[in-house]
Amino acid sequence: MLSYKHGVEEQLEKEVLQNLQTEKLKRQVDYVYRHSPMYAAKFDKAGFKPEDIQTLDDLAKIPFTEKWEIRESQKDVFDLGSHQCADMEDVIRIHSSSGTTGKPTYVGITKRDSEVWTDIVSRVYYTAGVRPEHKVIFAMGLSFFVGGLPLKDGIERLGATFIPIGTGASERLVTTALSLKPDVLLCTPSYANYLADYIRSIDMDPKDLGIKLIGTGGEPGGGLPEVRQKIEQDWGARVFEAMGNADMAPVVFSECPDGISLPRIM
Repeated sequence: MLSYKHGVEEQLEKEVLQNLQTEKLKRQVDYVYRHSPMYAAKFDKAGFKPEDIQTLDDLAKIPFTEKWEIRESQKDVFDLGSHQCADMEDVIRIHSSSGTTGKPTYVGITKRDSEVWTDIVSRVYYTAGVRPEHKVIFAMGLSFFVGGLPLKDGIERLGATFIPIGTGASERLVTTALSLKPDVLLCTPSYANYLADYIRSIDMDPKDLGIKLIGTGGEPGGGLPEVRQKIEQDWGARVFEAMGNADMAPVVFSECPDGISLPRIM
């Protein structure tokens, strides 16, 4: 297991953080070049070599990868595509993108990847304000969706209590919330709106559930001022948005409490 000290990595001095990012970028680019046929050919075509990376500013020298290239990589190649950097015998789990903009793509993760993803998720939700003493209602899918099982792993590593309700179980969510008194809800923004309407339909107020922090993701909306304000007003909770994707990591960043530009309703 990777070492993880809550609040330490998230508060590194800028220079220390940039040095760490530079070293990790160098290692990653070198690894990809040596292990991925697709990226090796792509880098060579662009005249780019791993040793060209000396500072973070050199990131701009790396040829950009578009989604269609990942789809093409998987089109006629067995396993996970020509961009794959690990042997299948080292892959412990496969996730899929949603396919919202086209054919779904598949991503395999190794044991090391799983540990790194778990640390990333822990840091993201710590940054957002989730702490070990919190109880987290998870109202998204725990299946192929990259924002499912990996989020469970990260939240559990953080030390918070994970409550996997899943999708399409509004009645169960309400009864569970009334019994267990969770203070964090993770869901899509559209479900936060639907659930508020459902709760009102059974003669309750969404605020009665005691949720104080709502993390949105899985679809656009949580970052739109009008959508966020409606959710915050309905629930009396602070809303934050986290972003990620299947090709990179389940989540890669989140807003911190002080980074919210909209009025906080608590």
